[in-house]
Amino acid sequence: MTYLYPLLAYLIGSIPFGVIFTRLWGKGNLQKMGSGNIGATNVVRTQGKTLGALTFLCDFIKGVLPCYFLQTGDRVLDSIIYVMPLLGHVFPIWLKFKGGKGVSTYFGILLVVGASVFRSDEVVMQDVHCPMLFATFLATLFIWFTTFMVTKISAVASITSCLCSVIIFYYVCDSWNLDFVSELYALIISVAVIVIRHHTNVKQLLR
Repeated sequence: MTYLYPLLAYLIGSIPFGVIFTRLWGKGNLQKMGSGNIGATNVVRTQGKTLGALTFLCDFIKGVLPCYFLQTGDRVLDSIIYVMPLLGHVFPIWLKFKGGKGVSTYFGILLVVGASVFRSDEVVMQDVHCPMLFATFLATLFIWFTTFMVTKISAVASITSCLCSVIIFYYVCDSWNLDFVSELYALIISVAVIVIRHHTNVKQLLR
């Protein structure tokens, strides 16, 4: 039964909240507006900040929930599960596999992965050490906001912060001598997908 968890994680990740919210409370088909992307950034641009924030929150949660509740204790299988919500968001079966760029969902995955590595290695968590559970997530979020404030370009902030997240995760876990290889591969694959999905933005920036 647990081997169906990756499929379930994918299906949860593929729920297109941006499209759903736009049709319920917004203006028509999100895929035919702005950039055509189903993520929070395009929702903000075409529908406003309220629906954009709601979309970001739900896309973030659909990264958190399957990664947290569908853990099996098998490090390899869990690492596969970590990637699936992102793939669901980027390639949703409900929208003919034409989805978003996955950053909001990746942030949700990152929150769970960092905490899971520390817990699985049975590190003694004293109050002073508790922030280490979320060190990678918090640092990545800080980099995103800082980069966005400087450049005012969401794509630059997204690519920069996601790439940095892998480096931060590596050094945080390595400094504690944790077993984190499977999770690291999951993050590398996720970030690679995100960077590829931003290829049009990269080309525009290079021009």
